[in-house]
Amino acid sequence: MKLAERFRLLLALAGIIVVGYLIVRVGPVAVWSIFRDLSWRVVLILVFPTCLAVVADTLGWYFTFVTLPHSFGRLIGMRLAGEAVNQITPTASVGGDLVRALLLRPEVPLREAVASVIADKTTGVTSQVLLLLAGLLVLAFIEAGLALMYFMHLRYERRSFAWSLILAVLVTVLLMDHVWFDAFRLLRQRLNTP
Repeated sequence: MKLAERFRLLLALAGIIVVGYLIVRVGPVAVWSIFRDLSWRVVLILVFPTCLAVVADTLGWYFTFVTLPHSFGRLIGMRLAGEAVNQITPTASVGGDLVRALLLRPEVPLREAVASVIADKTTGVTSQVLLLLAGLLVLAFIEAGLALMYFMHLRYERRSFAWSLILAVLVTVLLMDHVWFDAFRLLRQRLNTP
């Protein structure tokens, strides 16, 4: 058994021990009750959107290479390894990006690997800023439309404004009840705190 395989086995064993310790520390009954309450929605809410985001991010990273890596699946693994390093070390996102560049080194020259990671990070930040601006723009249009509807056509459109407001409140309550499961508990908790 090679040294790298032993190290990988040791890391997997350490991860299992840490998860086991956390389950014992929190209590298996508490962990099981959370999974039982969420049931199949855990996959729908936590795993599915994350998988789509990882695949989309990796696909974007894939197009930044001059020399293409051999395997897209291996590239996904490298991205996940970089994200894991980002989550568990105090290096913010710099440490994980360094890991991604170093993991690419046998297949892709180091200069191209670093350039692809920098291009990936830059496009990721740019797309998040553009999405934020687009969301703020949509929110501004909605607010402006509601204000215009209320103030300009108050006499004639009072009924349609009331229905649209009722619909907006109902959609918000349904989202709080079915998508964000802790929303009502957190709301009660905030209202009861002095």
